[in-house]
Amino acid sequence: MNKSILFSIFCAFCVLTGAAQSYSGGSGTEADPYRISSKADMEALATAVNSNTAYSISKYFLLTQDITDEVTTIVGNSSYPFYGTFDGGGHSITVNINTTTTYAGVFGYIYSATVKNLGVTGSISSSSSYYSSSYSGGICGYASSSSISNCYNTGSISSSS
Repeated sequence: MNKSILFSIFCAFCVLTGAAQSYSGGSGTEADPYRISSKADMEALATAVNSNTAYSISKYFLLTQDITDEVTTIVGNSSYPFYGTFDGGGHSITVNINTTTTYAGVFGYIYSATVKNLGVTGSISSSSSYYSSSYSGGICGYASSSSISNCYNTGSISSSS
């Protein structure tokens, strides 16, 4: 079989199977937000944001169910913060975060972002020996020019520097 035909078939397969990250669906618009429904989706979001995929204010995410499988990743840091809107949809995320980073929470660092309707359970433990401060919270470690509303945390938070 011709190599160019094989390449074309492979490319078509990648497009049809959604080889690019699509979470559990959605296009990221307000009318059709990216749907987050699993620990894997949260890890994918953390990986994307923490590797400089800057979701703009116009990108939207919706949590579609409680995530009870402990999330251990943090979305955003001071170099690559989370931008956009994350709507918890009235659901909660269970976390088990133990880190030496400066910013800890479901979201480590957000900038010009909106986080709403989200609950957090579990535990967050953060210690930083390289900076004079360690910022930790259930929802977010550090928020700049952002809005956090209708959210709660029932987990434990420990932070030291």
